[in-house]
Amino acid sequence: MPDRDEKGRWLVGHGQPGPGRRPVYNEGLNKIAYQLALAGKTNEEIAEVFGVSVKVLYDWQAQYIAFRDALHRGRTIADGEAAESAHIAVCGGIIREQRTYRDAEGNILKTVEVVKEVPPDANAALKWLERRQRGMWSGEDGQPVRGEHDEPVNLADMPDDELRERLEMYRRRRESEKGDTS
Repeated sequence: MPDRDEKGRWLVGHGQPGPGRRPVYNEGLNKIAYQLALAGKTNEEIAEVFGVSVKVLYDWQAQYIAFRDALHRGRTIADGEAAESAHIAVCGGIIREQRTYRDAEGNILKTVEVVKEVPPDANAALKWLERRQRGMWSGEDGQPVRGEHDEPVNLADMPDDELRERLEMYRRRRESEKGDTS
């Protein structure tokens, strides 16, 4: 069977490789995929780094379990760290950091642990609650919370003291509702 037609074009089923080259996957890409996912990169951005199409990236995830797991682990850890940071911003907390002091030549003189107390951030709390308890904080239909006289209340503009009072009121209401249902 001839491999080419009368014009010299390859015939279907000729046994020769097709146009372009097939993207090459290797296990070394798993670590890079993990790091990119941990950094919050999207599938489109990861595919661009690897020089492949998004379809090829999805194919690799379907075909190579270790590759799929590396992306999943990176994203899960990143989400967990973000959630922890958001929780500290909302509730306040204590953060421990290592601070290193060096001389002019860059030699380490000493390393000390610095303890910082982070106060609760009312705006962070508001954003957290608007997303996690939409019915209570932004209305069931996504409309703004209403005040005493049915006027919309912009919680972002509310003074911190008033917002804390409102938080405490809702906390007490929630505790009493928990007590009623048990």
